[in-house]
Parts: sequence; C-alpha cells; structure tokens
Amino acid sequence: MQRLRPFLIVLMLAGCALPDIDVPEDAELARADYPELLPLSAVIAAERARATRATPEDTAALASRAQALRARAAALRGAGLSAEDRARLGAAPDRLRADAAALAGAGETR
Repeated sequence: MQRLRPFLIVLMLAGCALPDIDVPEDAELARADYPELLPLSAVIAAERARATRATPEDTAALASRAQALRARAAALRGAGLSAEDRARLGAAPDRLRADAAALAGAGETR
C-alpha cells in the first residue's frame, strides 16, 4: 500500500484541472454591470403582487375542457371489439395453425 500511495496521489492530481470559466465574447456584455442580487422576500412579494386570479371565464373554459376530456375517456373506455371481431380473432390461431400445416405439407411433397 505504501508503494501505491504516491501513484494514487499523482493519479488524483492528473484528474484536477482549472475550471472552464465562460468569458463573454461580446464586448458590451463584458462591460455590463453585475446583476443586482435581491432578497428572496422581495422576489416573493413582487410575484404575489403580480399573480392574477382565475376569472369566471377561465373557470368555465377549464370546466368545459375537463368535461370534454371525461367524455373522451368514457368513449375510449367503451371502445372495444364487437362480438364478430372477438369471434374472428378467437378463431385466428386455429386458422393459422391449419394454414401452417397445409404449407408444411405442401413443402414436403416437392
């Protein structure tokens, strides 16, 4: 372990590099002032003052959209196979087995 320690230190140092700092390429951007830092309470207060309430029109639009989505979900839930389709799909494996056997029999006679 003593012999391995210097190798590990060199290996760890090789993994270190200076951070890649983004330097603005635009001269005007480079001269711009640093952004002003605001206390979080001021940001929250400004957002609360700017927040709007839902109007009755918004509520009605959302209610009608919800009703349309519920109707669509009910239609999708009810959509399914008819009795004819179920019977046809239920008979398909037997029909396919018979077709495969017929093809296999035709291949043996060649």
